[in-house]
Amino acid sequence: MNDEINIILKGKNMITLLKIIIAFFMVSRVFSAELLYDVYGIQKFTTFELGENRKFLTYNNESIVLSNLGVNGVNECRGVIEVINGKSSSNLMCRYVEENGDYNFTQFYNQRGDIEEYGVQKFQFVYGTGRWEKLVGLWCKGAGSALPEGKYMWKGKCELPDDLFKEVKDYKKPE
Repeated sequence: MNDEINIILKGKNMITLLKIIIAFFMVSRVFSAELLYDVYGIQKFTTFELGENRKFLTYNNESIVLSNLGVNGVNECRGVIEVINGKSSSNLMCRYVEENGDYNFTQFYNQRGDIEEYGVQKFQFVYGTGRWEKLVGLWCKGAGSALPEGKYMWKGKCELPDDLFKEVKDYKKPE
């Protein structure tokens, strides 16, 4: 009988623990903010075909960037993409300049993955001035799609604590 009671109590404790863990993740999710980007621009690829199974591409783009910070700017990216046997890797560096002249660099560095998944990327803030300095080291993700005539659109999302989002959003450049 005692063994049965212990099993029941352990089961109830596990359920309680599970409820606490779920509540923790729900609350922590509530207290995180999202920095959102909408990007529209022109892109250009220069492709070198190295046989049937290998391509080397240089990539560059220019775009306008809108964000939910109420801050807009322009962006340009340069880098390389390599495709070997249907697997791609890339290393792109982007420079964003906001209206007040502050800027950041983000790096899109993706290891080998299926070329079909190329439109989804992870990126990291690697340098910044002004408000962007606070985001250095932050990893984000984004996805884009090509449009006719070399145009493209892209959306990005960064998850960060509410207080950091507010600090970045409310930033005032010193005069």
